[in-house]
Amino acid sequence: MGRFSQVIEILRKGGVVAVPTDTVYGLVCDAGNAEAVRKIYELKRRPVDKPLVLFPHYSQDLEEIAEINEDARKLMENFWPGALTLVLRATGGAPELLVSRGKIGIRVPKHPLLVELLGELDFPLASTSANISGEPPLLSKEEVEKILGARVDYVLGEKALGQVPSTVIDVSSERPVVLRKGAIPVVEIERVLGKEISLGAGLDFHIVFLCTGNTCRSPMAEFILKHELEGEYSQRIKISSAGIAPPVGEDINPVAKEVLQEIDIYVPRHRAKPLTSAIIQSADLILGMEEIHVMTAKEMGAGSKVLLFGGEKVKRVEDPIGKSIETYRNVRDLIRRVLREIWIPYIRRKIAL
Repeated sequence: MGRFSQVIEILRKGGVVAVPTDTVYGLVCDAGNAEAVRKIYELKRRPVDKPLVLFPHYSQDLEEIAEINEDARKLMENFWPGALTLVLRATGGAPELLVSRGKIGIRVPKHPLLVELLGELDFPLASTSANISGEPPLLSKEEVEKILGARVDYVLGEKALGQVPSTVIDVSSERPVVLRKGAIPVVEIERVLGKEISLGAGLDFHIVFLCTGNTCRSPMAEFILKHELEGEYSQRIKISSAGIAPPVGEDINPVAKEVLQEIDIYVPRHRAKPLTSAIIQSADLILGMEEIHVMTAKEMGAGSKVLLFGGEKVKRVEDPIGKSIETYRNVRDLIRRVLREIWIPYIRRKIAL
């Protein structure tokens, strides 16, 4: 008898098992058992139009389940096993209970316990996060037992490896679409694919501008972008700024405020704030005004989320602090030009579904 004989027997009989994953705790069952799948929907109070995700067993040929295009192959090679769920066009071998509108979601998890379990199975698992729909994800055995109790037939393991659910991306068409933001950043997926992707309906996009003191360059970029996009996708774009060494709580530099008002940009009360892990976590894109800002953000864990504001053409936006008003005007105009040429078109393409 193997290590997971009891768990496998429960799954074969239509039971639901809570398992730790590399993201959050999940619920799994036999993907071919309609009663078990129904039980998961009831446990989670999950809308029936939201399909479960397939965890394939390790001898399974994915080509029998879904159409694997070039984008899918690139993402599998770079992020599997891991925290990325791919939505693909289903083929004849896909479990019918997991297919919705001709598509199926598939993920290969990375948690060693779950990897070992899948290696002993000869059938795939239907999966979803182990929480009540709309409530925070559960991260430990204790949380699962407290929230779901005896309604789960077995709780495996002790603790999930992450705190954020997987990113879900539909790669069934030419332009991939993110359906849920999660552990894999949007810009990291774009880097791997070598092309832009879109955000699905209802998803927002959070941009953070980064400079040193958060009193000149980054708030200027923040307020210029807000002005340029005023009334456009206002519920879907979040724009903020931070500094790597700010005078915390200080208002925007008065000269920076003056040159913004010259181009009819209203500047509300601003309070300088530092870049934090919480800001990094919530951001989709961080734009540093010069290389030191990019490097600092990366050292704090921003990874591929952080880029140079001006790209290859404008490697440094001059710090105008203590300089003439004309320098501030030049910085203002440069920031506006880069926004109009690079980032505003990028944002519009990303959310214009």
